Amino acid sequence: MSTKQDILRAERKILDIIDRSPVPEDPVHARNTAQWVERLGSSDPLLRLAALGHDIERALPAEKVKRDQFTSFDDFKEAHAKNSARVLRKILADSGLEPEEIDKICYLVEMHERGGSPEADLLKEADALSFFETNLALYSLRHTEEDVEKRALWGLKRLRPATRDLVLNMDYKDPHLSQMVRRLIREMNKGSRPLKGEERKVRT
Repeated sequence: MSTKQDILRAERKILDIIDRSPVPEDPVHARNTAQWVERLGSSDPLLRLAALGHDIERALPAEKVKRDQFTSFDDFKEAHAKNSARVLRKILADSGLEPEEIDKICYLVEMHERGGSPEADLLKEADALSFFETNLALYSLRHTEEDVEKRALWGLKRLRPATRDLVLNMDYKDPHLSQMVRRLIREMNKGSRPLKGEERKVRT
């Protein structure tokens, strides 16, 4: 098992790259995803490292996969996850982590868009929750209203109904975003149960 110093060294290597990302939300999103991992119940330092590095290929323009290379958004996100795992493996190679620990971190990153194990499922949900808490407002400035709604719906579908309710506690400076997100959740829940989270809101 690696030492605490090894874990911290790996974290610094990841964040040094993430903090220079040309995507403005990446530094906050990486840390916020790690926070959501903890809030959802995990204290595993390897899962935290996976959360910090899950989008790392996006921070390196020369390594990044391009959306226009894929006809399907799902195929694009799958390629993004695999590429992030590949990039992260190279970054962690001399971090002091044990090979099996690097294997676990990279597996979680590779699976973070679709899940497939309890830990990968947790990372998928942490990533999706962080998208709504930290990314959506900035994403909406770069894309059309139609594209924003499609991306929000795709993100909501990644969440279990109970976890989806956490998004109801988020609010946005742009009231149109708040209205859109709440409408999408209402449509997804369609009378199956009353909406929760009306009382307390967190500004993002």
